[in-house]
Amino acid sequence: MKKKILIAVAVVLLIIAGGVGFKLTQKSTQEILQSKTWTFNADKNDGTGTPTAKFSEKSLTLSIIGLNDVYQYDLKKENNKEKITFTKKDDMTGDKEIREFYISKNNDEFKLQAINNLAKEDTGNVNLVPK
Repeated sequence: MKKKILIAVAVVLLIIAGGVGFKLTQKSTQEILQSKTWTFNADKNDGTGTPTAKFSEKSLTLSIIGLNDVYQYDLKKENNKEKITFTKKDDMTGDKEIREFYISKNNDEFKLQAINNLAKEDTGNVNLVPK
């Protein structure tokens, strides 16, 4: 009887250790975004080309034709979905521009689905493709 209990405890401990080990080896969305340089394919491209996106711990830099546009970003879980919010202060008006997207991983790419009006009207949906 004691042997069966010991075997059961050992199996449970192995399952727990395996789950913890799996979670430790999984990278978060933020870690994956920061680890690569991305092509920022937006549905509503203004015709100047496709920007390159580079994420740091708190900011996104979009670069195109030698010009950089920097946004602060925040990742959160909302209704079992992951949401990314980009915030930038408009240089002309001083107003905050806030673009919200649901973000999901699809193979080695990320899909950003526009949520709020500014994101829908100005950017559209986005595919982040690794360079």
